[in-house]
Amino acid sequence: MPVFGFDHPKKNQLEHALGVQADLRRCRDCLHLLIGPPTHMGGASTLSAALYTQALVSYVRCFASGRRSSLNRDIFDGREDLLQIHEDIKRLRDRHIAHPVDEHEHVNVLVAAADPNAPAVGLGVRYWFFICGPTEELKRFLEVVTFLEQICADRIKRLGDEIAAEVVGDGSTWDLAQEQFVEATEVVDPIYGAIRSGPPPESA
Repeated sequence: MPVFGFDHPKKNQLEHALGVQADLRRCRDCLHLLIGPPTHMGGASTLSAALYTQALVSYVRCFASGRRSSLNRDIFDGREDLLQIHEDIKRLRDRHIAHPVDEHEHVNVLVAAADPNAPAVGLGVRYWFFICGPTEELKRFLEVVTFLEQICADRIKRLGDEIAAEVVGDGSTWDLAQEQFVEATEVVDPIYGAIRSGPPPESA
């Protein structure tokens, strides 16, 4: 069955909320991997840096203006503890990951010598770059993400239910409308059987 775009006054709001949810899920998945695997595995520093950077960028994207509506820091009203963690996360992304401003990176060219006044024997570089916070810090980060995910999921359900009732019909819900969409767009392959063209359950 073919699929089509449609107009609805709240469709953009729902699409924007789904985009924020995707960023939060990506951030959450990175944090779970950072908290979970052993730190001594091969290539751990590169993997940790990549995951932590992705977690920070995905998180801050949820509060950035652009093609979609974003979350506002007012979402933390009444949760000063989470607001402080949020500000720390954003500061780290802004002043370390995105711009070399904070003291999270050190590059020193040093001289090897018997003492400060002795002739130089050689030159070397000591380089330090903050890759990832300790586990407890990551868990606090994850606490903020979990809090926001629930708010985002509630918003998606509210908007989705309203749109489903108006577009699909009375009695329809966001969850039911998605299931019906997947069933309606299912293709039966002669070899592999039913192939669903809809989104996977995680992104539904």
